Amino acid sequence: MSKLKESDWKCFCAIKDSAIKKYGERCLEEYREILNDESKDAIARHVLLHRVSDNLNRQFNLFFEGHSRSKVALQLLAIRAENLVEEESLRELSEELLARSDPKRVDW
Repeated sequence: MSKLKESDWKCFCAIKDSAIKKYGERCLEEYREILNDESKDAIARHVLLHRVSDNLNRQFNLFFEGHSRSKVALQLLAIRAENLVEEESLRELSEELLARSDPKRVDW
């Protein structure tokens, strides 16, 4: 594995910030759906909300925990696999990093 280019690092930082915001919006939408589901009583929604929140927090940690150059390829792989980045944002990344973070390469 070669050293991460400075331009890739800067671009990744912007992508990660945007992906975190998009993930947060996705989580809030899921919470809204649960809260607004009046086919379930309040306690059932509360329990479901708690479980979903736990799962989303674990997923968040998997995707975004830590901010180091050594985690860029793995985090970018997760971000891409979960459709948290627009293809347009990837254009400035090097071919090497794009190849290493391509979700089609692995069974995500």
